[in-house]
Amino acid sequence: MEEKIKVICTQCGAALIPDKENMIYRCTHCGVAFGSSIIFDRDAVNKARKALSFAEFNEADVWFQCVLMLCPDDFEALRGRVLCAGKWCSFMDIKEPFNMPAVRFARIRDSIDDAIAHAELSDIGYFENCKKMIDTLELVWNKDVQIKPLTEKKAQLEENLKLTPVIKIGDIGYYTVKSSIVSVPAQISPFVNEKNDLLTKSNNERQAVLDFENEKLQSAK
Repeated sequence: MEEKIKVICTQCGAALIPDKENMIYRCTHCGVAFGSSIIFDRDAVNKARKALSFAEFNEADVWFQCVLMLCPDDFEALRGRVLCAGKWCSFMDIKEPFNMPAVRFARIRDSIDDAIAHAELSDIGYFENCKKMIDTLELVWNKDVQIKPLTEKKAQLEENLKLTPVIKIGDIGYYTVKSSIVSVPAQISPFVNEKNDLLTKSNNERQAVLDFENEKLQSAK
């Protein structure tokens, strides 16, 4: 085991101390331990990339953490952990977050904050743009939460209309339901307009993120 190499705990940021007898590195601050064979796996980056490409996010996150133990500011690993938190293979996979649980936004934001804390100065702007994009996507998610009960209300009223017979021209029940149906789109419209504006904003923010990635790849060649 190489004692001179500084290994960082990805859980708390403290240095890991080698335990020769058990062939592990242990954090004296939070107690977490890692096998030295995993930490020093020379193929960790490729294993992380492969796991991410197959949407095996938990496994990819473990390998990205191994990379960060030896190189805390590694751009690809920091970016990879953000993707794993969002369960995306790339930022191109981001869709309207209809089915994204609210807790996932918090996990993504935590990964981004960690990346900002450890990234090289030249990469911080990238992760700040990621955070802006996630903040906007969460606002889109909130608009969906507001729209959903209104669309469900409209669907229920339309169902009620089918079941309400028109006995006479002045039938109160029928025309009351019909009038209610007509009023619902006017209630939904402001939320839909706000959502579309936010989607445009998030798409622009995502493009800024993708443009940075492309520049990073070009400069690395």
